[in-house]
Amino acid sequence: MMSGLLLALAVCGGQVQDDAGGGGSSGVGTTNSTAMGTSSGTGMTEFGACSQPGTCILADRTCCGVCGKPELTDFDAVALPSVDAHREAVCPEQLLCPGCPEEPNGNLFAYCDLAAGSCRGADIGASPYSECAVAGDCTLRLGLDCCTCGAAGPWVAVANKKLGELAALVCAADHVCSECEPAAPANLSAACVKGQCAVVEVMTP
Repeated sequence: MMSGLLLALAVCGGQVQDDAGGGGSSGVGTTNSTAMGTSSGTGMTEFGACSQPGTCILADRTCCGVCGKPELTDFDAVALPSVDAHREAVCPEQLLCPGCPEEPNGNLFAYCDLAAGSCRGADIGASPYSECAVAGDCTLRLGLDCCTCGAAGPWVAVANKKLGELAALVCAADHVCSECEPAAPANLSAACVKGQCAVVEVMTP
């Protein structure tokens, strides 16, 4: 099963939810908790206190995680210094977890809601960062980590005009990424589907 950590980062639908509780602004542009569609999580707010971008991750809400493709509700948004304490809280004893197929959900990521001082979880495919009117509004991004150079992926679809805001949301203020432009696979493209950017497969020669 999942190890207990799913880093912010990865696009096709879902709901944006708050895994920390409370309201407030995300601290980036005009995007805030209401715009992101956030809602209350498990109540483990003691593990989600944050004060700067790039300090939150998604951690399994249960000891063994879930089978198949996880949803945002399967995780808590946790501040990096509290990862071990959160793990001990949800899994105080070493359990023998059942073996079953897993499928990562690359749409999910965590960020620090600066106004609320809390980590929150979100789905890029249901957030303002992927809103679009036409396919030209969208672009592919390698993963939802701070840096795309050398990122593990997967490829996600993001609104062109929101790339800077998204980077500011998930990157520490003083973090500098290596300069490189990952090339997307020829069989993937960014499309606008029902007002949200999405990754689609295309026919290749």
